[in-house]
Amino acid sequence: STRIAHFAGRVKAWQESNTLFSDELQVQGNGELVTARGKVKTLLYNTAPSDPRKTPVTATSQVLVARRGDQKVEMAGGVSIRDDSRSLDSEKAAFIFDSSRKLERVEADGSVAVAESASGRKGSGDRAVYQVQKKLIHMFGSPAKISDPAGWVSGQQIVFDLARDRVQVVSEEGQTTGAYRKD
Repeated sequence: STRIAHFAGRVKAWQESNTLFSDELQVQGNGELVTARGKVKTLLYNTAPSDPRKTPVTATSQVLVARRGDQKVEMAGGVSIRDDSRSLDSEKAAFIFDSSRKLERVEADGSVAVAESASGRKGSGDRAVYQVQKKLIHMFGSPAKISDPAGWVSGQQIVFDLARDRVQVVSEEGQTTGAYRKD
């Protein structure tokens, strides 16, 4: 547990089909703590090896920290996450995994912006939680805002249901505003 391995200069590390690239990588013990710095890029396929996924979840940041026991990977510094037709940008973010090591949710903080190219929807807020299996994005802010080609809505919390193509505004204490045009 006291051993430290340090790698520098165009580092590439992988486990199964998941890959990490960075300028610098430090591994403590038998992988109990992994820290990557400088132009960090991860390719996460989020599937079992027997079920290959064609498109990975791609994330970039300046710093990445993973602790084996936490089932979490934390990223900071210009975080950008891309998955199929969706994107998320923020100051900080974390991948949280379930007990079978599949991506359960993504939590993002600090100037969060999400976009879905298929619907043209865009959202912004202070914080977001993306529940991957349920296909729900919860945006929180002062206020959080979602827009699409027909208009926009803002409130304390906005739930973006990707599976049902719905947006719900939840503002128990704050004001809800919006504008949509009729076609």
